[in-house]
Amino acid sequence: MERECQKNARALKYVKRIILLLLYTGMRVGEVLNLKWENVGKDRIILKRTETKQKKEKVIPLTDAVKGILEELRDRRRTDGYVLPLGKRGKGVYLTQTSRKIREYSGVRDFVFHNLRHTASTIMVSEALGKGVGLADVMKILGHSQIETTMRYLHPDFSRMKKAMQVLERKAKKKE
Repeated sequence: MERECQKNARALKYVKRIILLLLYTGMRVGEVLNLKWENVGKDRIILKRTETKQKKEKVIPLTDAVKGILEELRDRRRTDGYVLPLGKRGKGVYLTQTSRKIREYSGVRDFVFHNLRHTASTIMVSEALGKGVGLADVMKILGHSQIETTMRYLHPDFSRMKKAMQVLERKAKKKE
């Protein structure tokens, strides 16, 4: 898909990196498209209050995969300070054109960039909780101000439900 996109438009060659950044960070599309190098530190991305939907500072820890993508992009750094060297910053124009091309080349008819944030959120909430990650941590990464918003991504899973019952049973048996 990336090869096909490169043939058709200069900005589309960054589509894979944009998709991966959205999926690996849970950032909003506008946050990724408008990300500046001044926000990228050695081990985290720090978005200022003026750069987030909730108007609160947002800290996103960097994983090795995200660091790798940023290093690729650093090699193409331009003087405007943005991480993505796109000619048009307007989210609407870029996303409409790019989404259409992704649907066309991938066959994913209902592709929407924002769904990558939902996927990242669901994975963080459903898979990371109970593995040393707290709900407050995920909430902070996603930039949610209400716990209810974060909880929306916690989908019931029978195997986790069974584990909860087993924990309850073990605790109850110890009390006997």
